[in-house]
Amino acid sequence: IHVIAPCNWMANTARASGTTFDRLSVIPYGIDTALYRPMDKEKVRRKLGLASNKPIVLLSAGDITDKRKGMRDAIDALTKSYPDINPLVLVVGKMQPETRVLFESLDVFETGYLRDDKKKAEYFAAADVFLFCPLDDNMPLTILETMATETPMVGYATGGIPEVVEHERTGYLARKGDVTDVIRGLQQALIGRQAMEWGREARRVVERQYTHEQFLLKHIELYSSIRALGSLVAASVK
Repeated sequence: IHVIAPCNWMANTARASGTTFDRLSVIPYGIDTALYRPMDKEKVRRKLGLASNKPIVLLSAGDITDKRKGMRDAIDALTKSYPDINPLVLVVGKMQPETRVLFESLDVFETGYLRDDKKKAEYFAAADVFLFCPLDDNMPLTILETMATETPMVGYATGGIPEVVEHERTGYLARKGDVTDVIRGLQQALIGRQAMEWGREARRVVERQYTHEQFLLKHIELYSSIRALGSLVAASVK
């Protein structure tokens, strides 16, 4: 058995679990870069009915109530950054009635849970930044998808995220739990207008390292090397 992890953080966590992994490789996720791509923000915002006179901050999770996704910290950062930053908060994911109370002081646009990847790609491309403050996570696909649309991440350096996002080059990485640092990142991205530059570089990184084609090729190469090793072992036994 050969185990594959999507990031070094996950691989090291597996090794530290006490389970013996003789063969463990790291192959990052790959995404569809033709689907998740940069779009003209003004045009896609008009199409989606989003206000275009405010910066747009994206919050996204399959379930917004999942505590591991750190929505309370993200909302705290948005609330405390007002009025310097007064964005439209684009919420992509399932929202429960009790969760909406947390957003009362914010200008919010809800999409609900999106099963249509094309529509999701449009919403991701419409945002200026992806605000993500997870308390636990590995290497979320959402980060690669938003990066591919030239929407950089601002948030916590959790789990395998620092393996993908480079601080102040393709996004902003704050210390986990440091909401004040997250606010600095939002200010730098939106007031300091670094978001566009980070977003362009983020797209270039995805094209170089995280495409479907690269993902498939790395698996084929690994499979071929395992077969070749197996043949050598079998030959030596004979």
